[in-house]
Amino acid sequence: MNDTIPKKFTTEDLDRYIEAARQDEDVLGFFMGGSRGKGFEDEHSDWDLRYVVKVGTKARFSKQPEENNFEDSEYVDMSTQVFDYKEFKQHAEWKTAKAWDRYSFSHVTTYTDKTGDIQTLIEEKCKVPADEQLPLIKKHMDAYVHDLFRSMKALRRGDALGAQIHATFSVYNLSIALFAVELRTAPYHSYLARELTAHPLQNFPVTSKELLGLLEKVVFAGNAENQQQLAKVVEKYMRGNGHYDYVRWASKYEWLMGYSAK
Repeated sequence: MNDTIPKKFTTEDLDRYIEAARQDEDVLGFFMGGSRGKGFEDEHSDWDLRYVVKVGTKARFSKQPEENNFEDSEYVDMSTQVFDYKEFKQHAEWKTAKAWDRYSFSHVTTYTDKTGDIQTLIEEKCKVPADEQLPLIKKHMDAYVHDLFRSMKALRRGDALGAQIHATFSVYNLSIALFAVELRTAPYHSYLARELTAHPLQNFPVTSKELLGLLEKVVFAGNAENQQQLAKVVEKYMRGNGHYDYVRWASKYEWLMGYSAK
């Protein structure tokens, strides 16, 4: 029987790791990932430590230097991820297999940055590239309106399940488009409420609390009225900033906004 008490990571441990990283000549950058790196932590949050090290030294810090995965530590709630400098520059580049990791760099500040550009790379990774902004918004607004239209058609024929699935997918696509207006990478779904609360969308017609309420209504009760209420706010925002014109939807959009199950 193993009676060993799991070892938990603490802020004092973090201070030791920060100092060790600053003193180690092979460590170029050191920062916190996950919810703690964004200031979103709660009592269940792990500690995700990320290193950027000199090329050729990764084996000192990683048990699997050929990989970029998080690795367990002596602490039950702390893991580390190690990149060499070249790997870090390429990690999560736009339209690559690891692009899904871009949001993890949002709101992250390095503890140490010896090259002077680790923080710059972090800030670039969490943004939508400027030349990709409009195509991204159009793609996901088209998908949003398409799902909105399909949801209304499902409601019309009495298909409550189909309507709800389309309504939920519409929120997914909408969130990507809304954040792209500010060149921000959309958060993971489980971070959406925390992201909007801590970092509201600028110039959006309603508050973050009101927006979250509208999204929640659509996801949990995607009836026509709830979806139309959200769509009106979104249309005002998108037409107002010139990022989407709804032209391709014409009569279909007019119909779905006027549809009523009553």
